Amino acid sequence: MASPVPPLSPSPGPTHDLLTLSPGQQRAVIGVEMFSTFLSFLGCAFVLTAMVYFRRLSQRPARLVCAIVSAALVESVGTFLSFFMLGKEAEHPGMCSLQGFLAQFSQIAMFAWTLALTLDLYLFVVNGENLTKRKENVIHGSAFALSMIMALLPATTGAYGPAGVWCWITHANSGNMWRWVSFYIPIYVMAIAVITLLAIISYTVRVRFASDTSTSEQERAAAEALVTRLRLYPLIVLGLYVFPTINRIYDAAAPEDSFFLWILHALTGPLLGFCSAIVYGLDRPIRSRVSDLLYRNGFFMTWTSPLDEESGSDDEAVVFGDEEGIRLDPDY
Repeated sequence: MASPVPPLSPSPGPTHDLLTLSPGQQRAVIGVEMFSTFLSFLGCAFVLTAMVYFRRLSQRPARLVCAIVSAALVESVGTFLSFFMLGKEAEHPGMCSLQGFLAQFSQIAMFAWTLALTLDLYLFVVNGENLTKRKENVIHGSAFALSMIMALLPATTGAYGPAGVWCWITHANSGNMWRWVSFYIPIYVMAIAVITLLAIISYTVRVRFASDTSTSEQERAAAEALVTRLRLYPLIVLGLYVFPTINRIYDAAAPEDSFFLWILHALTGPLLGFCSAIVYGLDRPIRSRVSDLLYRNGFFMTWTSPLDEESGSDDEAVVFGDEEGIRLDPDY
């Protein structure tokens, strides 16, 4: 019979959280997180492989998506490492701190590059501006710098360590402050910014097509598909981060851990990378090329999506009805 999983924090201390879940409950939480992390890892690895294989990285939107998915992949790798450290955090505090740092950096990075992708789309659709290579580099650099700063701040007080069932920012060493200052407040500010920009983009698309009688039904369908896909992101953020936020608030305020909240936290927290890969990475051109590759290798199947219906060919751009004829890059 397998030996019980030792508590991550057998006793409270200056650098450890007090975990009140039983060994069996810890195993259940870890098993759920392993499942979610495995899904995220597969989704990210598939999207990155498809982008490289189909040579999509020469396109600016694909590079921004690649940054989001790469950050999610880093998070998955860091989470896998934590499984091998289970119960040994006190013996290897440096490795535990590294895992917490990777988790913090990668999750902030996913939000930062998602905001960058949305800003790029906003500038293109609303302002008619195509980013130059120099401006794109500035956006990438800003997203990386923000993620690194937010990850380094907790390290200045030694706040990384065992934080419940895995390593992250502890309660001790100003950890509660850093959880909000360097994580929850930044991600929700970025999420609100993304939602606001997406609302403006959606409104702009609808208004321009409504006022342009020359727009074909195919172009209208493509624009509707774009708006539909854009709406998915707010639902993803709200759905996946509401339970981790509630659990951390409860964890900081209550003397006993909630097994139910830890399960929901473990189930939804790691899936942001997987969902981002599905929404942003598996666009219609990639799905079409994968279907074609499978068909040519003897797998008689097609891979379609409701978003693909009547939305034009893979190489067709959407033309907005303004005087300059703004075109929407089909990679969006």
